[in-house]
Amino acid sequence: MPRPARELDVSPAVRALAPSDWAAFKEIRLRALRTEPGVYCAVYADIAERTDAEWAEMTSGADHQMFGLFDDATLIGIAGAFVDEDDPTGATGLLVMAYVEPPYRRRGYAALLLDARLRWLRAHAGVKRIHVSRRASNEPMRVLLERRGFVERNRTPLTWPDGATDDEVAYVLVQKTSRP
Repeated sequence: MPRPARELDVSPAVRALAPSDWAAFKEIRLRALRTEPGVYCAVYADIAERTDAEWAEMTSGADHQMFGLFDDATLIGIAGAFVDEDDPTGATGLLVMAYVEPPYRRRGYAALLLDARLRWLRAHAGVKRIHVSRRASNEPMRVLLERRGFVERNRTPLTWPDGATDDEVAYVLVQKTSRP
């Protein structure tokens, strides 16, 4: 478990995860789902059944990339980006799985993970818009998304895995096209 916040004096670094990072990725992802089931649409029991090979495959690929936030060698945050498989044009990117360990929150580290994912998606030719959603009560994420230019698309009532009902708020960021 990460150090308590009062002991922190770090400059975490973000990097793309590789298949060799699968065990650390699995550990933090399952901890996020287990300890904060109200934040994610995924259910711990479903995700925990994945094989080690599936965890390794999930870290990176042609259409997706997971990122890790590291305090030295310790993985303290994760987030992912996908090219939406439901969009045959490849024009839609998705942001998923944002999580930062509690002692490291409110320090701007979620922004580091968001910016890494945005850079990765922007590097994929053809991605013109990026979608992400959040639970309505997740106010810090709303502030971060809006600061990066995301615009609310819609709200849908949802019963979250923790049993609570709250809106899922969907956002879009439209890529600016450069002119010659």
